[in-house]
Amino acid sequence: MNVTDALVGWSMSATSGELMPEILAHAKLVLADSLCCMIGGSRTEIGDALLRFLPKSDPESGAVILGTDRRVDPGHAAFANATLANALDFDDCQYEQNGNSLSHPSATLVGTAISASAIRPISGRDFLTALVVGYEACARIGESIQPSPEVYVRHWGFGHFNVFGSVLVASRILGLDLETARHAFGIAGVATNPPSAWQWNWEDRSLPLSWMKDMVGWPSESGLRAARLAQSGFRGCLRILDGEYPWWRMIGSDRFDPTRITDDLGQANRVGNIAFKPYPCCRWIHSILDAFLEVFHASGLTPEDIAEVEVFTLSELANHMSVPDPKSMVDAEFSVPYAIAMAALGIPVGPQWHDQGLRLSQKTTGLTSRVRVIALEELDRNYFENHRLAAKVVLKGKDGRAWKGECPQASGGRDRPMSREQHLNKFVQLVDPVLGAGSAMRLFGFTQACEKAVDFYRELVPLVSR
Repeated sequence: MNVTDALVGWSMSATSGELMPEILAHAKLVLADSLCCMIGGSRTEIGDALLRFLPKSDPESGAVILGTDRRVDPGHAAFANATLANALDFDDCQYEQNGNSLSHPSATLVGTAISASAIRPISGRDFLTALVVGYEACARIGESIQPSPEVYVRHWGFGHFNVFGSVLVASRILGLDLETARHAFGIAGVATNPPSAWQWNWEDRSLPLSWMKDMVGWPSESGLRAARLAQSGFRGCLRILDGEYPWWRMIGSDRFDPTRITDDLGQANRVGNIAFKPYPCCRWIHSILDAFLEVFHASGLTPEDIAEVEVFTLSELANHMSVPDPKSMVDAEFSVPYAIAMAALGIPVGPQWHDQGLRLSQKTTGLTSRVRVIALEELDRNYFENHRLAAKVVLKGKDGRAWKGECPQASGGRDRPMSREQHLNKFVQLVDPVLGAGSAMRLFGFTQACEKAVDFYRELVPLVSR
């Protein structure tokens, strides 16, 4: 059996009874985190632009846009909800085993799952099972095609393999048979977006960063579209991961390890390696913030007392993420000086971090101008050899004192997990300002008991829309 058939065959036959209870429990946290990020993202510059783009509401056949009263075609909804989840750069990361983050899967997969469940009713348990299977598939593919360091610096991107998880989630929820799902999988593969991160305008940091950034929306819509096309009789490539011209060559990788897909297939545990974000900014900045906050709190300094902050980090961050005056919320999400300013000022995590007035305020710009981002070769080596996103920080006070701190790996992943209280606090901070006081607790409660839902989508909608 080839790799494609093995993966699709397992993905369409796996049952909830085969999944470990702790994996299903982790999937509920993943679901909750994605929903709150979608709702929080609806109140952003990106959310405003999306709502202007989307067609008028279709309450009869449309799927919900979270945090709003809009109903649109399920494909549009998958794209929009996935993009909203990633808007604040607060959504989770895959795949953080050994600290190596490969993509942002939940925005894509949860976006697909919600839209698919609007088309065909499905129980909460089957919804969760589809998500876990989708995570497992896209994680295994992502692991299998990681390029060498030499090619990585030319072909860097996110989301190109998440479309495979998306189409399998949609295929399960829509009730496709195995043969139809095989065609859907092949259709999705040829609709893959290329690894595009080097085209975010990194080379000229006077330009604004691309708002498409992690490319979570297109794979969400593409996976759903591929499943619906196959359901209608459309045919696709049946050996997309195999043969002389396989998919991994199409997307520019120079390596493929099929055993990362096929070994122990059936042990669905990759969703347990999802890393959650305590801060609304690029995951690569999080170890810097952990190190900074530790020394900042230990110092007893106020923001006004700070003379300088020296940040020692990877060359990639020093070269591309040291802009002190971000032009938009996306630029701010990838700015080390800006993230440190928000942390020092004690701004609550969430949309407030990216408020335009705050971004341009003298308090903020005064702090960002005092942050120096310095590349450290040993941290580069540590990343490529040990897959650790470590950081070092030196905080200097105006009185001449200095404090040093370091973080070997950011919090929020398997090594340093967020507590349930931290998950709930993040959820409340993002949901209640949009949907009203107490909404977060009701929605969080639903996510943590969603396996009891008879019709997941119909029970979810009243809790996520205005």
